[in-house]
Amino acid sequence: VYSGTTLQINGDTPAPSPISFDFGPTAVASGLHATLTITNTSSIDLEFNGVYSSGVDSAEFSISVTQTCAAASTELAPGQSCSVTMNFGPQGQGTRSATLHVLDNSPTGGETVNVTGTGT
Repeated sequence: VYSGTTLQINGDTPAPSPISFDFGPTAVASGLHATLTITNTSSIDLEFNGVYSSGVDSAEFSISVTQTCAAASTELAPGQSCSVTMNFGPQGQGTRSATLHVLDNSPTGGETVNVTGTGT
């Protein structure tokens, strides 16, 4: 279990470059999970509209939404956070990667997290 990473979303300004998270080496057919904390660092309410993964290896990265982010449309007031759990379950050996998309009402419409891991 990894402690995870924090994605700070500022609804006042466009998002910076995507952040990255590496699960590191993981035994094939096993799994690891990490928490992604989504924090509204802006001065306005942020509407969290969901999260999904994409990319060639996206089937090996799943997402579990926690209760605080569970609603289809969760409003985060300035300073509030919610979290999702990222899961990595490699089905083969070698490096795997995907992009996690966090949808919101910020100027960019969402942020991305590049996730990687290595099946061993």
